[in-house]
Amino acid sequence: AVVSTQSGHYAGGLADETVKIISLDTSDCLTQKSTQALPARPESLCIVEMGQQEEGGNSSSTMFLNIGLSIGVLTRTVMDTVTGELSDTRTRYLGTRAVKLFRIPVHGVDAVLAISSRTWLSYFYQSRFHLSPLSYDTLEYACGFSSEQCTQGVVAISSNTLRILALEKLGAVFNQVTMPLKYTPRKFVIDEESSNMILIE
Repeated sequence: AVVSTQSGHYAGGLADETVKIISLDTSDCLTQKSTQALPARPESLCIVEMGQQEEGGNSSSTMFLNIGLSIGVLTRTVMDTVTGELSDTRTRYLGTRAVKLFRIPVHGVDAVLAISSRTWLSYFYQSRFHLSPLSYDTLEYACGFSSEQCTQGVVAISSNTLRILALEKLGAVFNQVTMPLKYTPRKFVIDEESSNMILIE
């Protein structure tokens, strides 16, 4: 079973391709609140509260149950914090490997790092949700990291190396680079040995 707990509820992913929400409240502890059927076996679960900061310091946030599936799909479902009911399910194909989920802090709020054959960041910024790919090596595991030099970073494992990352410029397309040219490009080829792009103008 894959387990995640938050806001008085326990989410358990089972081999029968379902996720069950169980209450942890003292008045009805271990009572099943809801069940969601899935198209494949859940690999990872992450309950996270995401939303917007309104004027006057008031927040309008929503609790989400994020489910990483063994077929490379991320499912995000709204979870009622009182009843545990699940609604408004969204899905997105992320890659060819099973999706592993990690809650990390980004700019002072919680976000979700989803790792498959590519790494994606799910976050709330400027009053809307974003799910953006990271232009970086394939990661295996990740966790939030804080130090004097990097107050809100990520420590991750890629192959047999330990990496410390800082996620900046939220809202930008993470894997886009603009190169100004003098003339109209006509053709290009990528040299596999050097990983350089050769361009004819």
